[in-house]
Amino acid sequence: KLFSAFSINIQNKQYLLQIFHRHHMTRAMSEEDVAVAEARMVNGNDSFLNENDSEPISNETRDNKRSKDGVLPESTSTKQNNRLRQVLLGTTCLYIFFYTGAFYGWGPMQLMLEDSGHFSSQCAGGEEDLPCPKQSSILLNVQFVACLMMILSPLMGAAIDKFGTSTVMNITFFVGALGLVFLTISTSLRIDWMLFPTFLLIGFMSVVTGLFTVQTGLLYPEGKSRDRVISGLNALLDAGGMTYLVLWFVVENTEFSLPAISGLY
Repeated sequence: KLFSAFSINIQNKQYLLQIFHRHHMTRAMSEEDVAVAEARMVNGNDSFLNENDSEPISNETRDNKRSKDGVLPESTSTKQNNRLRQVLLGTTCLYIFFYTGAFYGWGPMQLMLEDSGHFSSQCAGGEEDLPCPKQSSILLNVQFVACLMMILSPLMGAAIDKFGTSTVMNITFFVGALGLVFLTISTSLRIDWMLFPTFLLIGFMSVVTGLFTVQTGLLYPEGKSRDRVISGLNALLDAGGMTYLVLWFVVENTEFSLPAISGLY
């Protein structure tokens, strides 16, 4: 929905082109009139030619006419777009750091799962032999299977182009939320096999949301603003690998257990 709101500016530009085309078809324009009209359109001037004469329409008249035609004034749409961009950038920064990038910092998560006894039944020596190599190997396989979701990156990009960003984002939100619920259940009830679908869902969320770093940046004007947004989001993606490390530090130095941290997360 945030992405679709930017179609307002496109409507404004189309309205300006329609007025110019109508004027050109209904009366013969001199070369000077054409040059003036084109200059106004290129320079983003707020006034444009009237349909019946060569006098420019004032800003107030223009705004009233656009309101009657169901198109918002450009100044209002610009402010609304700026607010939507700020909200979208803020939410993107949050999920890129805490969820998308966290998926690639697997080491601390494996330490927490080993300490909580997941797959400890694979160890022949009992609790005194924890963690054992076979337990660590199975937990590494959990991450390996989850990383297979990266193969879906081209398909997810094609899905965004076909179904739209909003639709894919809603599906991703549902899948990611389901994965976090599974994480809480599997760590609370010690259901070892559930870790595989849990991190498959989280991996899907990470792969798809990673694509939105560029999608979000494209909403900003071409130039330094767009470059800074995309570079900043990519930096947060890399820094997000520290998320599981922070969770591990909390578990080790507080009374919180892994199930409690998973539920809060």
